[in-house]
Amino acid sequence: MAIQKRTTKAGKTRWVARYRDAAGKEHSRSFDTQREAKAHVQEQERALRRGEWVDPRDTTVTLGVLLDQWVARAQKPNTRASRRRSADNAHPLLNVPVVKVRRSMVQELATTLTTGRPWAGGAPLSGSTASMVIAAVRGVLQTAVIDGLISKNPAEGVRVPTRRGGALSRADIPSVAEVQRNVEVLRADHPGVALGVELAAFCGLRVGEVAGLQVGDVDFLRRELHIERQYSSALGGYAGLKTSGSRRVVPVAEWLIFALSEWCGGADRGDSVLAPGGRVLSAEWLARQHREVLTAAGIMAPRFHAYRHFFASSLLADGVPVPVVARLMGHGNITMVMQTYAHFLPDQQDSLRVAIDGFAGSVRDQDERGAGFGAG
Repeated sequence: MAIQKRTTKAGKTRWVARYRDAAGKEHSRSFDTQREAKAHVQEQERALRRGEWVDPRDTTVTLGVLLDQWVARAQKPNTRASRRRSADNAHPLLNVPVVKVRRSMVQELATTLTTGRPWAGGAPLSGSTASMVIAAVRGVLQTAVIDGLISKNPAEGVRVPTRRGGALSRADIPSVAEVQRNVEVLRADHPGVALGVELAAFCGLRVGEVAGLQVGDVDFLRRELHIERQYSSALGGYAGLKTSGSRRVVPVAEWLIFALSEWCGGADRGDSVLAPGGRVLSAEWLARQHREVLTAAGIMAPRFHAYRHFFASSLLADGVPVPVVARLMGHGNITMVMQTYAHFLPDQQDSLRVAIDGFAGSVRDQDERGAGFGAG
């Protein structure tokens, strides 16, 4: 490693960072500060030791290569699986050389992620998941800037299109009649998939949590589900939950616990609820079967996640407190619930008027008796 101080013709001080690649070829780049120059050399030497170094003069390096390296740097299996999903969802740009990535291309990706991904059967991502994909793309492109592959980050400033601050419209959520119809259609071909829809719609489970639910997670006496794991396609099996707040206990309707008891009768505790006695079914398989069966029946299939929205919005409309709904949904706080479902809360104007009349009237009565408001 070598750091040299240089003075330009204009009298400006520059710091030149020099290092050699595995073949012994020297590379250099200048910086405004000595600290930046040292950090650059250290990062390049670290990449060389790991076998991840990319020649900054190589214009054929694709975004996919950088994303693969980003995935490989993850230490924990769950983190690596999460990064893999984000990287794969940058599908349209994976084979594009980094030097040819433009801001318009990244913005188009952001829009496609939320309106429908052609490489995933047209299924869109939620705004938060799409934002994670764009953040991953922005991050690896920023690394490319630091490494000298490109001069500026084309993903800087790109945002995922949002609708009403991330809130859902009623059109995004199936009605009670639509949920019942979909379950009946699915039950004729895939009763396990129909049960999965009921677990999402009436217990608020994510599709990965439905696929990860085991018979031993069902407390038939207490009518509860213990959400302990999810199915990870990237790992090809069970994995930890999305967050620590995702581990929770969810009450189950009486009719649904009876249906689960009948469906799981005689199964081992470690069996999948969706296929007791059989193989573990992936979340992708569950979502795909749901979509294909309904489409074949001439029904426009909602996103599987829409049933989870049905659960949350129904509870809020019935007056269940927001913190309780957040806990049942597996959110660590109420922020996500308020941003997404606040407009589904029942109109409380009448109850507010009663409350205002009550305390305002008591103050007026006291004043008329001679105490006087604020007297002391």
